[in-house]
Amino acid sequence: MTEKVIPAYDRLQYLLQQYTRKRCTPEEMQELFRYLENPAVRELFNNIVDKDFEAPGVAEDGEEIDWEFMYNKIVLGEGSC
Repeated sequence: MTEKVIPAYDRLQYLLQQYTRKRCTPEEMQELFRYLENPAVRELFNNIVDKDFEAPGVAEDGEEIDWEFMYNKIVLGEGSC
């Protein structure tokens, strides 16, 4: 039986930042989505989004980040970096 691993807060935060900045590698994206299959990690993910990403953000290209759209995209396991 494979045990599901819960990442450290900092690691999950890093992966989310890489994803939102469109800098994550395919491996990082797979790691993020794999973690989010675990309900405990999903709760940690929600806490990070609530705390760190509730303010309006700006992407590298100067465009405003739509956090709700990004959140839904990540939770549904869609998209790429």
